[in-house]
Amino acid sequence: MNGVPEDMLGLEESQGEGPLTTCLCLEGFTVRRLFTLEYWRDGDWYVGRLMEVPGVFSQGKSLDELRENIQEAYELMVTQDRTAAPPIAERQDVELEV
Repeated sequence: MNGVPEDMLGLEESQGEGPLTTCLCLEGFTVRRLFTLEYWRDGDWYVGRLMEVPGVFSQGKSLDELRENIQEAYELMVTQDRTAAPPIAERQDVELEV
C-alpha cells in the first residue's frame, strides 16, 4: 500500500469452519474479504479454486487442508514479486469481449 511501511502490513488466514476470508492487517486493524471457494473431489483429494481470483487453485487431503492451502495460494498470487517492465514500456486501455 502506498506510504505504508511493509512491516506494518501482513496477511492472516481465516480460522475454523466458516467462510474462507483473507485479512489485511494494518497497525492492529484487520480487514476481511469473503471469497467463494468452489471445490470438488478428485479421488482422495479435495480440489478447489477461488472464483473471484483467477489462477488461485489448490488441493488437500481434507477440506480443512484445502482451505489452508488455498489461503497460501492466494497469498503467493497477491504478494509475488513481479519483474518490472522495461523503461520504454507503454500502457493503454484495451476493451475485450467477455
